Amino acid sequence: MRDDLLSQEKLLVEQYKLTQQTGARHICRIRELVVFMQEHDCDIYTEDVGMSFLKSLELTDSKHKYTTSRGAVFLLNNFLKGLPYRPKYIEGDVYTFPGKLGMEAKSFISLRNKEYRLSSSTVRTYQSSLDIFTTAMKLHGATLETLKREDINYFLASSQNQSPYKCGPVRIFLKYLFESGFTKEDLSKELEGFKCRRGEKLPSFYTRDEVMKIEGVIDKNRGGKGKRDYAMILLASRLGLRASDITRLQFASLNWDNNVIILKQHKTKREIILPLLSDIGDAIIDYIKNGRPDNDSKNLFFVTYSTL
Repeated sequence: MRDDLLSQEKLLVEQYKLTQQTGARHICRIRELVVFMQEHDCDIYTEDVGMSFLKSLELTDSKHKYTTSRGAVFLLNNFLKGLPYRPKYIEGDVYTFPGKLGMEAKSFISLRNKEYRLSSSTVRTYQSSLDIFTTAMKLHGATLETLKREDINYFLASSQNQSPYKCGPVRIFLKYLFESGFTKEDLSKELEGFKCRRGEKLPSFYTRDEVMKIEGVIDKNRGGKGKRDYAMILLASRLGLRASDITRLQFASLNWDNNVIILKQHKTKREIILPLLSDIGDAIIDYIKNGRPDNDSKNLFFVTYSTL
């Protein structure tokens, strides 16, 4: 029952042996859950009620409140099930995709993943954005059959929903709904003229002179940091490797006998083979011999706070 939640939460704090600060924070968030239930005339708590509470917080600008409330609801669910303490929260637990609109969003993500072979991080972005969107529509009373422009404007009313990461998937999903005949008008146009807040766009390419200037700025004589940075920059400028691949590059990826680099890309999960150019090889050797700290790590590049 709703009125029993606070007493249950106090038992949870004692049983899980939470610190005084953590316990007080959890109790505060459960009090807000109780208020949410009162406002929605809900007397009995279920996991779905907890998820609806969290979704209502996602529509606000308080990321801290959402994060701490998520932890409180997660532990409460575990406690009510009689499960042991498990602090790790699994993001996928919060994806509910309510109603027919939510079901269609799940189908859309699956189809787009098959067609474009999306990376796991991109799939999660689609899941998070469309789950937030479909939940907002449910709270607003909009359905797949009644979806209209006013509903989209309601979603965009929160500045938190104006980020490119939410606008993009929602716009593509709305285009899909129109092309599939679910909506009579193309609601994606509501987002085409909407200026999502973005930082200044970096150039997508550099001229040869610009690349040489970037490489020339690095002081290779500045101890291990300079030698490390120079080798990393060469991997990016000469081979086009992503930062995620450079920082994860391992000794095993360097095939000195055949002068190639063999690695599985972190983003695409695809294996690639690149030439181990002489200037890159020389820079790596210089870093290993004269700059890299002694360490048993399999990763080539090593960062310590003293070199930052």
